[in-house]
Amino acid sequence: MTAFSQPNSTVSSGVSLPTNLQGGAGALVGGARAENVTSQSESPTQLAVRRFRTNKIAMIALVGFIVICCASFATPWLEQHWAGRTAVEQNLDGTMQLNGKKTEVVDLRGMPAVGPGLRKEYTFGADGLGRDVFIRAMAGGSVSLRVGIGATVLCIVLGTLVGILGGYYRGRADKILTYVVDVMIAFPFMLFMIALSAAIAMSGQIGPIKSTSILVPMIMLGALSSFGFSRVIRANAIELGNKEYVEAARALGGNDKRIMFLHVLPHLVPTIITYSGILLAAMILGEAGLSFLGVGVQPPTPSWGNLINDGRAFYSTAWWVAAGGGIPVMLTVLCANLVGEGLEEAFDPKGSR
Repeated sequence: MTAFSQPNSTVSSGVSLPTNLQGGAGALVGGARAENVTSQSESPTQLAVRRFRTNKIAMIALVGFIVICCASFATPWLEQHWAGRTAVEQNLDGTMQLNGKKTEVVDLRGMPAVGPGLRKEYTFGADGLGRDVFIRAMAGGSVSLRVGIGATVLCIVLGTLVGILGGYYRGRADKILTYVVDVMIAFPFMLFMIALSAAIAMSGQIGPIKSTSILVPMIMLGALSSFGFSRVIRANAIELGNKEYVEAARALGGNDKRIMFLHVLPHLVPTIITYSGILLAAMILGEAGLSFLGVGVQPPTPSWGNLINDGRAFYSTAWWVAAGGGIPVMLTVLCANLVGEGLEEAFDPKGSR
């Protein structure tokens, strides 16, 4: 019986167990229990943040988007300390040294003669008016990003307000809002934007806003896109309106305003965050399309869309002019879409939305 006097370290034959196996099962169970406790102690937001941080593609896209934003909003510093010229400064008669030779920035035919190179001046080359394409791309980025971010915020605010009102009240109010949304969605989006922009341009001004202001495409994109987003919010608001805590709030005498904004709206935040990245990508792409067609941001204010438009005449001879707007648009929209998909996977890993 002495062989069983130390059950944790010996067996009946009197042979000692290896040290790394002693208490092994308890350690495994304890580790699993600790992991479950850690998972259960995290809030849904903390869990979503942890999921997002483990998504390498989404994190790389987020870093890329931040770099593009920082470079774009640093345009005044780049104009002064890098290129030595502004985004709208023309240089039709200028020359510069390239490979030891004196070269005209714009030749006698009006074609850009300076292409991209590893130098401070004309890093991405020159356009048909002798302007620095790199500085115009950065300045255009600050404009396009401001329009895109502003339009996204406006879309979310208006869409959430319309969706939560229709989804919460239902009945006649929901029917009226649904009819209005269906009618607006039925219009071809881009054609409606072009017609509306042309009408605003002919009027010259809407109240205190001039037709050439970047607020015009920002408001149009945000307001018209909010109808589609409101349908997503409405569907979620209808589902949340049937939850027990909402019924309990009604039974306790809570008014509609308090219930909507204190009990329903907070549970819509994950949905709003999930769609924000995808909406931002759509707004930036929409602004670029409108500016390319000449009804968005108006020259001489640069934007990625009108940079691409400026390069139409030089596709075969000076490709860098159009690429100065096209490549940043592509990279920014790609990063925003990947971030949006990462947020969707983080907040809704089962894909129930």
